[in-house]
Amino acid sequence: MSTNASVKSFQNCLETEVPGYNDCPSFLYQVNRVSIKGGRRNRIATKIRDTCGNTATASIPPPLTKSVAEKIDDEAHLQILSKEEVLAKVQDLYNAQSGLPVQEFEFYRRKVDLNLTKSLDSESTRRVLTTVLEELEDKDRCGRILREWLSSDVTICSWCPAFLKIYENASII
Repeated sequence: MSTNASVKSFQNCLETEVPGYNDCPSFLYQVNRVSIKGGRRNRIATKIRDTCGNTATASIPPPLTKSVAEKIDDEAHLQILSKEEVLAKVQDLYNAQSGLPVQEFEFYRRKVDLNLTKSLDSESTRRVLTTVLEELEDKDRCGRILREWLSSDVTICSWCPAFLKIYENASII
């Protein structure tokens, strides 16, 4: 099955010969051409007319709302648990009734136990876990915190999914 379409090699050609190679509008990179007598080199023009209407200068962001400011203050005053206290609270979570089969629970528990201790050297890890462990009853909020944290911090990917699975299936009263 051959087609009669002509195929052009772009290996040894100029950029202008390749359709769509540089689709940037040419006026963005206009060079000021000043004669050599003036002693200036060619420069990219810094004053370009606004053809799109979206290059206005940024405005000052609005002030924090009261509820956001209070939330930040509450988190700032939160007493961060020590490494041993976090491990004790995690142990309490292990002791809670679980909806997981025993073999699956033990698998996740081993993953957490093998990797959590190293992560607890970080104050930021202890801060987030303190927030979660202090409010274990609010499963929606804690689950959301853990998921957002997991998606933003690669250092916890070795144990946090297993911890989340144990937490979501624990019967916390």
